[in-house]
Amino acid sequence: MPARQASPPPERPSEAKTSLTAAGTVVVTIAESSFSMVTTAEGDNAITTSDIYQHSNYVYILDPKHSWIPAQITNRTKSGDNDAQQIIHVSVPQYKSEQAIQCDGGRTAKSFEKMEINLADPKTMAMYPSQHLPLQNVNNEGELQVVEDMVDLPFLHEAAILYNIKARHVESLPYTRTGDIILACNPYQWFHDLYSEQVRNHYSQALVWNAHQSSSDDASPITPIRKSHRAYAATPAKTSGTSNDPRTALAPHVYETSCLAYKGLLRDKEDQSILVSGESGAGKTETVKILLRNLADIQEGGRKKSTVGMPTTSSPDFPQDNVIVQRVLDSNPLLEAFGNATTLRNDNSSRFGKYLQLQFDTTYSSSTLSSPAILAGSKCEVYLLEKSRVTHHHISERTYHIFYQLLAAPEELKVAIWDGLADTDVESFCYVGLTDSDSPSATQGIIEGKTDAERFQLTLQALELIGVQGEILQMLLRAICVVLQLGNLEFSPAQPSDAKSMLALGIHHRTGGSGGDDGEHHDASVISSVEELQELSELLGMSDLDQSDDKISNALRTALTVRNVEARGEIFAVPLTPEKAKESADAFAKEIYAKTFLWLVRTINDATCAEKNYQSMTSSPKTTTRQSLSPPTEYGIIGLLDIFGFETFEVNRFEQLCINYCNEKLQQKFTQDIFRSVQVEYENEGIELEEITYDDNTDVLDLVEGRMGLLAFLNEECVRPKGSDKTFVYKAQAMNKDNPCFFRDKHAQDTEFGICHYAGKVVYDATNFVVKNTDTLPSDLLDCAKLSSNAIISKELTNDSMMNPLHINSVTSASTAGKKKKRPKPTQSSSHPHTLQKRTSNIIAETVWTKFKNQLSRLMETLSETKTRYIRCIKPNSHKAPLIMEHTSTVEQLRCAGVVAAVTISRSAFPNRLEHLSVLDRFKSLWPKGDHITVLADRDLDPEERRRKATAIFLTLALKELEFEKNGSNFRAFVMGKTRAYFRAGALEFLEAERLKHLGTYATVLQTSVRGFIIRSKYKRHRHAVITLEAQYRRILQRRIYVRMRIAAIRVQCWYRLMFAARAVYHLRRMVRATTIQTRWRIYRDTRRLKNAVAASIVIQAMVRGSLQRPKYVQALIDKKEEAKLENQLRTLQKKLEEAEAKRVDAEKQAEEQAKAAIEQYKEKEASARDVKTTEVNKEEEEVVETSPSNETSGQAVQEFTAEQQRLMDESGKMLESLRKEVFKLRSQNQQLRTDFDLLKDNNQRLMDANASAGASFAALNQHAKQLSKQNAILVSEVQNLKGHIHKLNIQQVELKDELRFKNATYVAEVQSRLNFQKALQKITDMISESCRDHRLVERVLTVADEVEMNFMAGSGEDSVENSPGDTMENTGNSSRGGILGYFFS
Repeated sequence: MPARQASPPPERPSEAKTSLTAAGTVVVTIAESSFSMVTTAEGDNAITTSDIYQHSNYVYILDPKHSWIPAQITNRTKSGDNDAQQIIHVSVPQYKSEQAIQCDGGRTAKSFEKMEINLADPKTMAMYPSQHLPLQNVNNEGELQVVEDMVDLPFLHEAAILYNIKARHVESLPYTRTGDIILACNPYQWFHDLYSEQVRNHYSQALVWNAHQSSSDDASPITPIRKSHRAYAATPAKTSGTSNDPRTALAPHVYETSCLAYKGLLRDKEDQSILVSGESGAGKTETVKILLRNLADIQEGGRKKSTVGMPTTSSPDFPQDNVIVQRVLDSNPLLEAFGNATTLRNDNSSRFGKYLQLQFDTTYSSSTLSSPAILAGSKCEVYLLEKSRVTHHHISERTYHIFYQLLAAPEELKVAIWDGLADTDVESFCYVGLTDSDSPSATQGIIEGKTDAERFQLTLQALELIGVQGEILQMLLRAICVVLQLGNLEFSPAQPSDAKSMLALGIHHRTGGSGGDDGEHHDASVISSVEELQELSELLGMSDLDQSDDKISNALRTALTVRNVEARGEIFAVPLTPEKAKESADAFAKEIYAKTFLWLVRTINDATCAEKNYQSMTSSPKTTTRQSLSPPTEYGIIGLLDIFGFETFEVNRFEQLCINYCNEKLQQKFTQDIFRSVQVEYENEGIELEEITYDDNTDVLDLVEGRMGLLAFLNEECVRPKGSDKTFVYKAQAMNKDNPCFFRDKHAQDTEFGICHYAGKVVYDATNFVVKNTDTLPSDLLDCAKLSSNAIISKELTNDSMMNPLHINSVTSASTAGKKKKRPKPTQSSSHPHTLQKRTSNIIAETVWTKFKNQLSRLMETLSETKTRYIRCIKPNSHKAPLIMEHTSTVEQLRCAGVVAAVTISRSAFPNRLEHLSVLDRFKSLWPKGDHITVLADRDLDPEERRRKATAIFLTLALKELEFEKNGSNFRAFVMGKTRAYFRAGALEFLEAERLKHLGTYATVLQTSVRGFIIRSKYKRHRHAVITLEAQYRRILQRRIYVRMRIAAIRVQCWYRLMFAARAVYHLRRMVRATTIQTRWRIYRDTRRLKNAVAASIVIQAMVRGSLQRPKYVQALIDKKEEAKLENQLRTLQKKLEEAEAKRVDAEKQAEEQAKAAIEQYKEKEASARDVKTTEVNKEEEEVVETSPSNETSGQAVQEFTAEQQRLMDESGKMLESLRKEVFKLRSQNQQLRTDFDLLKDNNQRLMDANASAGASFAALNQHAKQLSKQNAILVSEVQNLKGHIHKLNIQQVELKDELRFKNATYVAEVQSRLNFQKALQKITDMISESCRDHRLVERVLTVADEVEMNFMAGSGEDSVENSPGDTMENTGNSSRGGILGYFFS
């Protein structure tokens, strides 16, 4: 990471001048700072101001991806021999995204990239014409200085404006002020606290109703709305003492513009206009809504303060203005439904221009300043509706909202409008179709949180509010359906086989023709979608339907497929190809929709204009009665212009040329207004106005609308019979080849040309320019439309006016609008120079461009008579995401809005200005001695006068060498205003350079102090190190002595502890032995107790378990026996039942089988008898025939047959009788079985009852078991107590074991100590015996040793076994002190 520069830029650098340059196809505006070589008028005194750049390190550089990015200058080197040309080495901070780029000195950058910028390179010179890099507006810490009014920016250029707007946009501050211009950056989210009623009232009170009060009263309003601490941290505070402008206490807001416009209308009696411009999606329409709502609410603040006694809008006795205000507010969403569409850039994009004139009754405000101007009505004018969107739109876009709203309506409502809408959706009509887009507004119809169906209900309510309901509403919506149905017509080539088919196509001579050959007809077309044509004919209500059998209008079919052409007094029917016929249908649809839209505008104007709806009311302050007055003859006007912004696309068509032409006219007006504002500022400051030069776009307007301009050539091509787009481009190039505003690439296509607009170069494609400019409906279709029963289609297709006559209240009138006397509009007649006629056709009309030019001229005339205010809307990004700004697109919009150009004009004569206090605070240190110091110390003068006089004296002294002569007069480099000092080019930069030089001197002093501080710090560190070394050396010496003494002491202590431990060993031995005995005895005792307790516990547990289980076992045994007995009885009964059932079934089966056998036997016998009888009868007949037998023989045979038959019958009867008996027997058996079954049921019931009684017995036993359980619980608790006692015994046993173990260890240690003592004593006595020559002394020592050992043994024997180890150690120590050591050390 590169090191940051030691010298930061000045705290408030001087201001900059901006100019525009062009690069490439689309102009790229490069901000030039005014820190260039400044030359006086005489040209002999050159003032160089490069010093400021030599000391400023924070700059902006151009980046192909992010437009302007911040950078830091690390070094400067000369380029060649020229000192002015340099190679600048910069360190560019690299941020993780474009949104993260900010002017913070690189603190949040992830890395840095080194770059070199050669200002001598021609390409670089084109990018930076001033030969300097634009400077950042940062403080000493490198942080950006964010201001509310960008006029206060020290360095003002494109990059400075971009990063100031971005910083405010990130902090959710959408509005920024540039003088009187408001920049509105679309936040893509709604701030409720920014548009609340409290905020509206605050702005209206501060700017309108309380503006006449003193500055002290204005100094205490509410804190500016949503002011971020970060955004305003570096902004210098403005006090009421420096400015009487009430806006200084308010944050920038569009309410500011509307309030100032209302104030200008109320107090200055001057009509006002507010121009809202910007590209699609920048928020123009929403801004107009906010302005409209605020203008409607401002009058409330005045009514509360009014003393006339006027009723408020909430008064039930005076509801008139309520209705008018509601109509005015609801008319805007109504126009959105018919004139807005979803595009790639905006979900609710206005596809037309609109100028809304709000009419205010200023009758009351003329008498008192506290009375409001009442909103009496409004008028609306529209411009350049995008008719092509009706028939064609991008696959990811939508056509106008009203189509989708109509198709999303409830089915019953759709059928009531037109039965052809039943069960239809967007796929049912070709002009609408599906939308292929990821946006929910395009696919689901959700715009601003509402669906198409919901918005359609709002549209119907708004239409009802302006009087469009019932039959008129149905007529309007059926006209929309006609447009939809025209798109479903399909055309195919005709195949006429005879004259009838030719006549059906309408190809014949009209009356009055002399005949002629119609030529070939193979290009004719017919409407192949017959059903769609039938529905269209019925929908239009064509008057010739009664004459047709197929319910198709012949006039409509002919008008769509045949074009009548008049030539030499004859009228020929020329057939149209399918393509031309489709274009004709599309043109018809576009014209119907456009004129329907104009009809709606006229209807809205009729419902909202003050001339037809407003009635002035007054009331006496002493009485409550109100009187009705005649309406005013004139009204105050506040106009809201919502116009399309400058457009440039990859392919620019006729629509873009018209839009950009309109913006050129508005830019001219904007430039003139800015120039006038500069004049007013200089006059207010008391400065003589000098010549101000600025760039004008008059040459571009001459190229477009001049005598030999593009408009004239295009109209000429529209008049010429064979006019073409290529010829138009050729003529334009030939006549304007020397015009610098016109250009054309050598390799461009035949229909391409370019114009250098104020916002940059734009290349246009002239394809279909002639067709779009003509855009007139043939007379055939106009005549056909007159046959329709729909009044809008039959009467309004030739009405281009915006208002109906004031004396006619019909909503379907086709007259021109009435205008105020003070704003006369030029009348249109056939002799108008721009009225075009094609003599070879039936098309006679003005061209589109001519109409638009006339509309635009009238608009500019209207605007010129008003006080114009500007709001520039900025679209921060194309993703419609909040708090994100794309640099490149934003810079292009700033360029198109003319923001930098406005500041350039305002600073052309005196590019830099500072307030008096700022001049003194920043530069008075350059000359610490002088008259200005004396003036500042004079307290007798007024503070303002003192500062002004001191500033003048100081600047005269400081800028003496920059004075120059011109025309014999001496001019200073500055001019003193009332509140500010204005500097000529280079003057403020000279002061900055001098200031930097003095700051360099101060830096040297600071560096000297710093160096002295560093050396003193090093000396102190060295001195401290030497002292530390000496202390360490002395510490080492003393430690050695101490170590030797400690070793000697340790040896003595060891010998002493040895003697002390010998006595302790003896006592420990005695104690260990006693402890062992005691431990063995306790173990024996506790073990015996434990065994007894365990045996007793086992016996108790066995007895308890036995007492618990014996009753249970006895009861279980009884239950088991009872259960076994019942189961055996039940099993026996079930077995008998099964056997009886089986017998019954077998008996029934046998009976059935016997009966079947008997019946079959009987049938066989009967059959055999029948056969025998038949045989005998036959034989008898044969015998009768052949011979005649005797009667006796015959009678005998008959008797024999009867007897045999009788026998068979008797046998059958017996068999049946036997079968009856068998059946009766079986029934008896069945009855017996049933009786047995019932008996079993009774037995079963008794068993169940016995089971129930057994259950009761079991319950009693269960209760007894519960009592036993309680007793068991008591015994268990006793067992637990025994277990607890056993556990305590176990614990005591463990403790005894631990104690025994400890005593055992103590005994071992005592024995070891005793042995060591004896050994040590033996060594001592041996050493004394060997070393000592005095035998008496040796004997004395031996005697003492024996006494010591005897005393030790005697002390151990006298001590009780119960003595503690501590007592033993104490006694041992005392005895030892009386032994050998006591002898030697006594």
